[in-house]
Amino acid sequence: MHTASFSGSEVTVAGRAWRVAYPIAQAIVAGDRVLVLYDYMAGPRHRQFQNLEAFTLDGVRLWTAEHPTSTTADVYVSISSVSPLRVTNFASYDCTLDIESGRLLESVFTK
Repeated sequence: MHTASFSGSEVTVAGRAWRVAYPIAQAIVAGDRVLVLYDYMAGPRHRQFQNLEAFTLDGVRLWTAEHPTSTTADVYVSISSVSPLRVTNFASYDCTLDIESGRLLESVFTK
């Protein structure tokens, strides 16, 4: 099983490194893909920051995760589980995503 390490906006998995668009907050290997959560403070302020993406082990982007709302402040803040893929977001939603496509399967408001 591989693990991912990161520094700034560079991800390294199994000796292979690649750069992503933003500084990384979390990177996790889930089977044959790498889930990369960008630091939500590094994203655009004028539009929603889609800050969770999946890549192949070689760094090819597979998908960008859907958000539960369309508000500008709706960003993911942590990956809490890989199986199932669950992430928490700034707007107090606990979200379950399809790990194959990044599609939002369920969102539960927690406040």
